[in-house]
Amino acid sequence: MTYLMKLELKKISLKRYCFISVGLILFSILFITISLIDSATDPAQSKDTFDNIFLMIEVLLSFIYIVFFGVLVSSIIIKEYNTKTILIMFSYPIQKAKLILAKLFLISIFISLSMLIGFFACCGYTVIVDYLLDLLAGNFELTYLINWLFSIITTILVCICLGGLTFCLGMLKKSVPFTIVGSIFFIFLRQVALSSPFGYAENLLQVLIIVIFSCLCIRYIVKTKLSCVE
Repeated sequence: MTYLMKLELKKISLKRYCFISVGLILFSILFITISLIDSATDPAQSKDTFDNIFLMIEVLLSFIYIVFFGVLVSSIIIKEYNTKTILIMFSYPIQKAKLILAKLFLISIFISLSMLIGFFACCGYTVIVDYLLDLLAGNFELTYLINWLFSIITTILVCICLGGLTFCLGMLKKSVPFTIVGSIFFIFLRQVALSSPFGYAENLLQVLIIVIFSCLCIRYIVKTKLSCVE
């Protein structure tokens, strides 16, 4: 699997996607800056808190990178079906499932690292700006880091799982638009679940259930959809 991922890295213009990821993080920082200035200068609003800003960062990065996951799935996997170039790869003496999973693992690792960098960049920026300009209510405390780190890990895990489900939807129709719409649908579904009164809070048990469910879906799609490729 590692060898296949290295081969994919040679095929994919990863530098281009890295630049896109950096641009998305900078856009998130710009969005945070506007929100901070607005809450601090508008007399009709109370100052934002660190918890509110972190929640906004979590929602913003989740939205951006689940869609980005769908874009990568469309570009790296689904597009090869539409152009029939995937058939060349399937002629190699390597299992089809391993080829597709290598691509999916590569996308998942890239998105995970991008989200991790994005979280630390956005949160670090918020802390520094508040220290210099006092734009938030209250003071930053190191105890926040423990809760934040847990939230970051669970959020990344859930987003990767939702990205995997986006791959499953895309493979059903081998459609790029269907894949992108699927990513937006899963974002909406997650936000509805988080705001529902039914106790969904992405604790360890709930995250584990999501991971298992997404793995089962991916396994089913890989077994059923690849076996019929000619």
